[in-house]
Amino acid sequence: MVLGIIGLFIPVLATWITWLWYKLSEGLGFVTSKILLSVVFFLILTPIATLKKLMEKKGIAPNPKSNYVERNHTYLKKDLENPW
Repeated sequence: MVLGIIGLFIPVLATWITWLWYKLSEGLGFVTSKILLSVVFFLILTPIATLKKLMEKKGIAPNPKSNYVERNHTYLKKDLENPW
């Protein structure tokens, strides 16, 4: 509330408060994003990758074949007329 009142009555000080607030938020955003990404990587992705590697070594993992189907098709004008 004090900062709001200062901002209303002293515009020069309000500019400095705004600048300081934005710098604080940029710093927090920088640090927080690094922490969150690290937590996700080490607590979620690393155990999943480790389990997958262990399953592959023991032969438990399913056959790692591709889900893509190769399709040799020459596109014609009628293929692109109504794509939906």
